[in-house]
Amino acid sequence: MANKKKTSTEPTKSLVLGENFSQYSLRSSTLQLSSSSAMNDQKELLTFDEDAPISEIIKRLRNIVNCKEIDSSHLSDKKVDIANSLLDVLVFKCTQLTEKALFNAEATLQKNEENEQNSTFSQFQENFSYSDAVRGMRKPHTILVYPAKDSSEATSVEEILKNTIRPEANVKIREFRKFKNQGVAVSCDSVKDIQSIISRLDGDNSAKEKVSHRMPGKRHPSIIIYDLPNTITDQEVQEALRTYTEDGENLRTRFKLKGRKPDTSHWVMEAPHQHFLQLKRFRKIAVNWNMFQIKEFFHVKRVLQINLGRSKAANDTLHPTSDKLQSDLLLLQEPYIYDSQIKGIPQSWNIFNSISNKAAVIIPSRQLHAALISCKQNTVAVKIQTGQQTNTFIAAYSSPYSNIQETLLEIQEIISSLPREKIFIGADLNGHNTLWGYSDVNSRGTAIEEFILANNLFINNSSGAPPTFTRNSSKGWPDLSLCTQQMIGEIANWEVLEEPSLSDHHYIEITIDSSVKNCTFTRYKTRHGNHNIFLKNLKPYVNSLLRAFRNSQNEKDINEATNLLQNCVIEACNKSYRTKNQNLSPTPNWYTQDLEIEKNRLKALRRRAQRAPQDQRNARFQFHKEELKKYMRKVKTAKNSGWKSFCTIATNPYDAHYKAAFRKAIKPAELIALNNQDPSGNHLKIAQDILEKIFPHLANSNSSTYIPPCTANDFPFSKGEVATVIHHLSKGKAPGPDGIDNIIIQQIFKKFPFLLMELFNTCLKLAKFPDPFKVGNIILFHKHGKSKTEASSYRPISLLPTIGKVLENLLTQRLNFHLEKNNRLSNLQYGFREGRSTEMAITKLLDTIHKG
Repeated sequence: MANKKKTSTEPTKSLVLGENFSQYSLRSSTLQLSSSSAMNDQKELLTFDEDAPISEIIKRLRNIVNCKEIDSSHLSDKKVDIANSLLDVLVFKCTQLTEKALFNAEATLQKNEENEQNSTFSQFQENFSYSDAVRGMRKPHTILVYPAKDSSEATSVEEILKNTIRPEANVKIREFRKFKNQGVAVSCDSVKDIQSIISRLDGDNSAKEKVSHRMPGKRHPSIIIYDLPNTITDQEVQEALRTYTEDGENLRTRFKLKGRKPDTSHWVMEAPHQHFLQLKRFRKIAVNWNMFQIKEFFHVKRVLQINLGRSKAANDTLHPTSDKLQSDLLLLQEPYIYDSQIKGIPQSWNIFNSISNKAAVIIPSRQLHAALISCKQNTVAVKIQTGQQTNTFIAAYSSPYSNIQETLLEIQEIISSLPREKIFIGADLNGHNTLWGYSDVNSRGTAIEEFILANNLFINNSSGAPPTFTRNSSKGWPDLSLCTQQMIGEIANWEVLEEPSLSDHHYIEITIDSSVKNCTFTRYKTRHGNHNIFLKNLKPYVNSLLRAFRNSQNEKDINEATNLLQNCVIEACNKSYRTKNQNLSPTPNWYTQDLEIEKNRLKALRRRAQRAPQDQRNARFQFHKEELKKYMRKVKTAKNSGWKSFCTIATNPYDAHYKAAFRKAIKPAELIALNNQDPSGNHLKIAQDILEKIFPHLANSNSSTYIPPCTANDFPFSKGEVATVIHHLSKGKAPGPDGIDNIIIQQIFKKFPFLLMELFNTCLKLAKFPDPFKVGNIILFHKHGKSKTEASSYRPISLLPTIGKVLENLLTQRLNFHLEKNNRLSNLQYGFREGRSTEMAITKLLDTIHKG
């Protein structure tokens, strides 16, 4: 600076909590300077104060960027647009931290004196700094305890900790959780408590031999290398990566994911910051003279929040918009309803709607499995499994003409039933308050603010964000994004998008940094051949399997042999067959490139209207509104034309178009929290609650043990018996959890018939049904018209291993033959008998009536 001149003696407030940036955050509020004012700005720049507040710096930068000299800007429109966008990002980053600190501090002070709760924003600013506000958000101190590698003790780590750390030790444990490798993470509020645990573990010789401990290391960013062949070793990958980094350190391999191509894997590796920046510059790296794609690896989930305003066109464009933004979860208010159903949504999407259909949670992603927690009049809540914990998402709506306390009470009941859990709320509550953008406060806004404080919630809305609702000349911020304290660290971004929604409301995208944990089952494409390759890969295991079957002398032996058979068959299948991929919902065929170009044009028109001078702004917004109406008509026309074209080109009259129009897809039901059951906990607990209702435990019988008569053993199963059962297996039946379907069983018996015969005859000789064949995958189907919160409203279907079904059919065939041969079945039994049916029972009843 040429001439530094300090004109203020006040202390600097560069990042003081509460500094108001909102008046500088919108481009529409920038000043259009004349030639004389531009000259004044240049003089002011020479006397710039380097200790000025950030708000003053941003104001001057905006004046420089947007100034015009004789109706022409010194920068091109494109550069002005880019500069304003960068300034918006700078303001957003400054305000994001201050707002989170503000709401955290307000929620902490809710039980203090009433005059502190009603204090003004400036008074709050003087009492609390940013560091004071976020001090309560610090993560607790943690120690990781594992079983010792050389220890053969069966005692769990929890029992050792309980025996070592007595209550008199005065160690304040905040959290106690299990994780992989039988380890335990112990969290405390202070370092002193952690040191006390370490000293007691090291001081106890017995505990020192059984467990080991360490402090958690720093988690570095990760990179992912796509489609590496399974034959590549870790050493080869490390050597390839060393050529792209400076000091040549080995990177830790976190885990591997299944590749997109057969016999490949995606490698996820942890890279220190310096190595991460070096590797991130490359799009591909060479490993063994082959190029492989490399990217930054991160688990993020994108949540899209929108009030569709009961617009059919808004519902129609939701699918292509969600596909473009790659949204994983949608929180909707006021969707378009026809015949009591949300229309315009693909049938493959999971839809959870409130009783009034005014709020809905929709999950387009097949990778997310949800559990319905609550379904109320204006509110719906679902739970997503993420790692060891769960995230609950709530969608709610309250009309501006209804009593807001009803909706707030519904949300309150859900929050109260899930104490200390991660909860995210996307709601259109139609309340005015300065905390989320309005310039005034009404009674609804006051009620919402009191609700937020009472439940210790955080507001994710940015005060400098554009309005989430615009209609003609009016605008507002009725859409709120709230979360609990446990989830605030996972909210990576909150943004109002410029994507045209064809509704009065705008899309809100929330990025959540969270990994998702799902249980998936492999299905092989056995109808596409490769059977010879499968049999070739299975052949090396046949002799060892035969020895295992023949050496089985008890229940434990046959269980281990059965497990070995399943593992060998699965290994051969992985090397031979392609796996079935989950069908993702593609962009609809009616959404053409012309519509995408038109949508981008609308976005440009809106930006120009926002930057236009005051005397031209109304005309530009009116022009944008007219063009938006034309776009809505084009969307409706394109959708109708796309459906007609889809039906016209169909060759089979009962193909997909017929099923879409006349057949309602019946999908397996998602998990649901039952009535009178605690909804807290993970998906496993919810599933156990359902299974205990559907399959209750048998009561202990006091009757004496039945002693079977001493009879001769059955003859071994013949090859003809086994061949008949396997030949009649349906090729279209779903397999069990092991993924071995009936086609695989038929191929094994065709090439190695003695293998399955040895297994079945060993089970017959030992009179044991192997435990691995008793493990099934339970699928629930909802009975139409029944309450979703009752276990009796679901029809369970158990998918059992197909090899076990063959053994079951063989035993049933033998048993039916014995009963029929010895006339042990009643003549009045018509069900579950070959050659008889319910029609015969009805005929018998009618004959008896006529004779009477």
